[in-house]
Amino acid sequence: MQDEEMHTVEALSANEHTEFKKSSLSKAVILTGLGVGLSLVAVFLAVNGRGNASLAREYMESMQKQVAVMEDALSRADVKIDELNQMDMRHANQIRSISEQVQNELNKVSVTLNETNTKVSRQGEALEKLLKHFTRKTSPELLLVNNEHIYEIQTGDTFGKIAQRCGRSIDAIRTANPTVNPRKLQVGQQIKIPSE
Repeated sequence: MQDEEMHTVEALSANEHTEFKKSSLSKAVILTGLGVGLSLVAVFLAVNGRGNASLAREYMESMQKQVAVMEDALSRADVKIDELNQMDMRHANQIRSISEQVQNELNKVSVTLNETNTKVSRQGEALEKLLKHFTRKTSPELLLVNNEHIYEIQTGDTFGKIAQRCGRSIDAIRTANPTVNPRKLQVGQQIKIPSE
């Protein structure tokens, strides 16, 4: 029975349900009218005596049976239509319920994302402040990193010019940078400047 219902639902769209119900009602009216008309013809023939009374009665009974069969078929069709409409309602309710559940989950995810973005933004700001605290320039070319002064070589720099600019001795700068050749300084190269 379930399989039949599912196949029927798949075969008939919502418009077809409505059209089928309308046509069933039209058929019922036509069949009832036909039955009444045939009954009147049979009665007329029997009363006027133009035909065999028993033949008219048999014909009338036959027509009444056919009308009864058609009314029964229409009644069964109406029951099927009602069942299909109920199935449509159940399916619509299930889809609505699933849609609401999905929307609720999406709302939860959205709230979580907003909270996470706020936390990340706050942490980023805190990291920037911390970085500024540990990396600050003490002069235009001198950076302080982990309590150690770092100087970036500029065009025309020599250990002598750097020593004079930073207030340190040439020997102190050489000692702090044993791997650096003072005759081969390159622009952008970083060297350590010893503390006083």
